[in-house]
Amino acid sequence: MNDWDVVVVGAGPAGAASAAQFAGKGFRVALLDRAHFPRHKACAEYLSPGVRNVAQRLGVWDSIQRAGPCSVPGMEVVSSSGKVLRLDYSVEGRRQYAATLPRHVLDERFVAHAVASGATLMSGVIAHEPMMDGSTVVGVRASQDGATLSVPARLTVVADGHRSTIARALNVSVPAWWPVRMGLVAHYEGQARLRDGFGQMHLGPEGYCGVAPLPDGRLNVAIVIKADAVRSSGLRASDFFERWIQRMPALRTLLADCSRISPVRGVGPIGSRARRVSTDGAMLVGDAAGFFDPFTGEGIYRALRGAELLCEVGHDALLRDDVSAARLARYDTLRSREFTRKLAVTSLVQLFVQFPLLMEYALPRLTRRTQALEVLGSVLGDCSDAREFLNVPTLWSALRP
Repeated sequence: MNDWDVVVVGAGPAGAASAAQFAGKGFRVALLDRAHFPRHKACAEYLSPGVRNVAQRLGVWDSIQRAGPCSVPGMEVVSSSGKVLRLDYSVEGRRQYAATLPRHVLDERFVAHAVASGATLMSGVIAHEPMMDGSTVVGVRASQDGATLSVPARLTVVADGHRSTIARALNVSVPAWWPVRMGLVAHYEGQARLRDGFGQMHLGPEGYCGVAPLPDGRLNVAIVIKADAVRSSGLRASDFFERWIQRMPALRTLLADCSRISPVRGVGPIGSRARRVSTDGAMLVGDAAGFFDPFTGEGIYRALRGAELLCEVGHDALLRDDVSAARLARYDTLRSREFTRKLAVTSLVQLFVQFPLLMEYALPRLTRRTQALEVLGSVLGDCSDAREFLNVPTLWSALRP
């Protein structure tokens, strides 16, 4: 008999949420992570409004609320020429709020919820490769404190991020071809001139920068640039980060009275795809299942909603004692139905982000067309189905001359 019903590789929000759901249904669950918690991680630390509903269903929202997140009513998009588009989160006139929380606090809350649900956390465990029985994944081989470790399981959940070791070993991950970028993230404190608690996205010719308020008056400042930008500049990441801010007039003014209080942390390349998100004995979730450029901020929502879908299919498969690719393929179908239309919207937004002239065209038009703008905000906030924006009348209203 296998030691575990489920082994989850990676204890970020997607992995921890998956572990909590399986454990809550009585399965024996091992939750592995190379880190020891709490841990810091480069992240925009942003929870779209749709996260609340999923986190409530998962039973972890109250714990997140007790951590004191900062409520964010929307985002202001600032073009390179200084045009500003204010994007509210609302549904049928009812305002919705995003939230921000330091990533090490958010991860700790999800991990604690998984453990409280019955999962066994194994920290400092580095997963190296899947264990195989023919073509079927039957757990993972790992190491801990230099010692080799085998973790057999009936079902393996791959949640070890956009550079997933296990996904690569299974030959299901594919590098994203567009856009190929990296992120640099730091915390600031001081008197930033954010209006009405809104976050801001500053667009430049070589990338963009998101600024979001955090609890205790801090700011998350995240720059997304070409993947080779720091290396080709010859600068240290921290020097590149500061210079990039100084070259953006509106951003420089926003942060004029602020100072950086953390190291500059990097992550990259941003973006990955998966040929499929299930195979015999294994399922992918979170960034391991595919990750797009983070401009529209749906990463945590996608991780949690993906975990819900994974557990729906995985629970049925375990009860039937059938974790074959044919049985697990329904997960691929459910993810496609759930995320494909939203991906179309985010790809359209990225097209405009990549070409400043398109953004200069779109911003003043969207500002005047409030109904289309509200629909876009609702979709980007994960509050509404993306079909509401992708229908021809709304698209035409948003982008017509």
